[in-house]
Amino acid sequence: MDQSGGLLRGARRTKAQGILQVQGGMGRLPKAMAERLGTALHYEARVQSLSPCDEGWRVTLDSQVISAPAVIVATPARVASQLLSDAVPAVSAMLADLEEQRLQVVHLGYAQRRAPEGFGFLVHPNAGGALLGCLYASTMNADVAPPDACLLSCLVGATDDPIGEAKR
Repeated sequence: MDQSGGLLRGARRTKAQGILQVQGGMGRLPKAMAERLGTALHYEARVQSLSPCDEGWRVTLDSQVISAPAVIVATPARVASQLLSDAVPAVSAMLADLEEQRLQVVHLGYAQRRAPEGFGFLVHPNAGGALLGCLYASTMNADVAPPDACLLSCLVGATDDPIGEAKR
């Protein structure tokens, strides 16, 4: 995808305006990637360690060791720090110093209601509460909810009750 200018950049060039969306839903993207990768994709395989090797990287999983020319570490910073501690100590130390912010997305669906017109809203950080904002998903894309319903996607910060915060 990157060699051809990137999936999202290419899709953006073909769309004159509005919000970029994958027809059929975002679930199609990882499914297509998994089909293309086939047996090279390892599901539910916990990475125990990463280390440089002649082929690029040695990835030690629970049940096997594989080599890869490149690795993308898509984990919370503290986990990445642990994985890279021996291989790249300076990066590991930098990641260990990062303060992570918790963000949860709560989708609320309501029958017999319409979302307000517009994109949504943001909440000022000093307003109190864990709600950070809300996107009117069904206003932006009518295909995500039935015609007589609405879908709201709420962004919620650190809380033990994200659904309650979103509803409030």
